[in-house]
Amino acid sequence: MLIEGNKRSPSFSSYFKLDADTGFSEYLSGSCDIDEIIHTPSDASFKIITSGTDKRPLAIRNLPGLMASINKKAEMSFIDLPPVLPYTEAAELASCLDGVILVIRSEQDKWEVAKAAAQLLEKSGARLLGTILNRKQYYIPSWLYPLL
Repeated sequence: MLIEGNKRSPSFSSYFKLDADTGFSEYLSGSCDIDEIIHTPSDASFKIITSGTDKRPLAIRNLPGLMASINKKAEMSFIDLPPVLPYTEAAELASCLDGVILVIRSEQDKWEVAKAAAQLLEKSGARLLGTILNRKQYYIPSWLYPLL
């Protein structure tokens, strides 16, 4: 199951052509139940929870209940969280999860920023499983890299 926890720049509803009226933020605020927020995109074998439209701060205290409900309905779940450093709730949310994978944008995120984000996650109690280097560009032919 894919969960969109980044309500500042939501993209799941438009990408998968889903109704985003109720989602992650509405569940955490207590205004709906789990079955109202789970969507199944056409031609997909997975389910999605969009970020929703509730603009209030996330009620993080309700996240363990959401994760318990999701664990009953899905074998595996992934939550897309906002960037860690500018948004404090990202680290708070991450501390409630089984593990976190930090995504670093190649050539945009400096190593000092990535290190600070990892330290903040660990300080918040999140279990950092690893990192992904995203959007790597190759400046020489890709067939040449294994020879280097």
